[in-house]
Amino acid sequence: MTGPYERLIADYRAGGVHPFPADGKRPRVSKWNKGRPCAATTQRWAEQFPTANLGLPTARERLVVPDADDPDSLARFEAILDPTPLRVRTRRGEHWYYADPTGERAGVKHPGGAGFDVQGAGPGDYILLPGSEHADGVYSLVDYEGDAPIAEFLYRLQRLPRLSERAYSDLVERPRGQVRGFRRRGEPAIILAAAPILEGTRNPTLFQVACRDAHAIRRRHGDVDQGLLALADQLAGVNTALCVPPLDDAEVEKVARSAWARTVSGVNRPPPPRDHHIRGVLRLLGRDVRSLFLWGWLSQGPFDLEDLDLSPVRLASAIPGWKVHDAKAAIKGLVDRKILRLVTAGGKGRGNVPRYRLADLLVSAVSFTRAFNALGGDASALALLAFMVGVWGADASAAPISAEGMSLRVGGPFGGWTRSRIVRARDRLQAAGLIERLPEKRRGLHRSRALFQIRAAAVLKMVEIVPIGIHRPPTEPALLAELQRL
Repeated sequence: MTGPYERLIADYRAGGVHPFPADGKRPRVSKWNKGRPCAATTQRWAEQFPTANLGLPTARERLVVPDADDPDSLARFEAILDPTPLRVRTRRGEHWYYADPTGERAGVKHPGGAGFDVQGAGPGDYILLPGSEHADGVYSLVDYEGDAPIAEFLYRLQRLPRLSERAYSDLVERPRGQVRGFRRRGEPAIILAAAPILEGTRNPTLFQVACRDAHAIRRRHGDVDQGLLALADQLAGVNTALCVPPLDDAEVEKVARSAWARTVSGVNRPPPPRDHHIRGVLRLLGRDVRSLFLWGWLSQGPFDLEDLDLSPVRLASAIPGWKVHDAKAAIKGLVDRKILRLVTAGGKGRGNVPRYRLADLLVSAVSFTRAFNALGGDASALALLAFMVGVWGADASAAPISAEGMSLRVGGPFGGWTRSRIVRARDRLQAAGLIERLPEKRRGLHRSRALFQIRAAAVLKMVEIVPIGIHRPPTEPALLAELQRL
């Protein structure tokens, strides 16, 4: 019996879309979101599941798709979202397609009990494509009555607008930044500064937080059960403060046990020293801030770092404010410093672009995409912010920023930077609200130095946990001494 998958898979593959088979709305295969299947795989699936529907992972395809299930949700989409050329009629409502080239629009399941959800960058997010069947008919394009719906879908798919941060936040009613507090068992209060962790990303985000914090807890408690209890207790606080809605206690304990087992067995290794790493990067790249941004963007994005398709045209369209020559210069800077290694040389013809491998990751607590957007595309200010957060933390109360001391003239970390360039970057951070000049100054040997409060919570890559009263990343003995004093 012929069904949607067997009948339409060849048309979708010819247009560069690689769906997986779904039984109704449930995937029929494992690892459906782990990469694009080859022609032989989809042919085998078509023979095994000829009547299946066609599913598409939104994270893999860089899509974000609000899914309305009732008329009220559709009215909300029309009031909040920008028009999109690609709308698909479903059984109870519509899918609205938008591009998400940076992969930052997380999926949300019925926010606040609303009659819609959002399929986005979550690992479990996917949609059913036109031609898939439901109890009352088939998924079909809105405003199209022709006889080639798949070709029309593929044509519109290439012309999607981006879903803006404001529209996304207004749609899911998500605050753009917040600061909440909780108390560890037997320890002083700590501050969490980050955006909420929405449904669809709670488990992987909590697992990352647990893996990151397990090393310090292990050094403090050893490999005994007390360390696991401390990690679970800390993770429960993060879950209560930031997850929307919070996971149940059993799920949080399961995440903590998994992260602790990986840490004790040596699979979860400690990250490299942050301060030394960022200093070395700045000395290596000098004034080439475009390469610095591209390096951080690739390191933090959901890319296959062993096989990067770095077309300058695509990079320029994905990064706001960039031209093709900016992308070419950034790629050349990383290749010259052997950070990017050429895997396959490009050739003539459409699609024959060079492919690269990222030899090393750039480690930073700052989200390069968020900070770049917040700073209006100022890569110099982004480099200064990454350095400041790496040295003093994301909420240091008194960080001295000396333009002369940071320049290369006196051996500072910013190789090739002049004093005026550092001042301009510092002023840009101040204008964006990521740092705030304090009225008092630090007395120096020859002159006073300006002090700044760092306010980088809104542009952090993940949850930042900083004990109150400690403004510089402390060593373990210093942390213990501070806790004993408190």
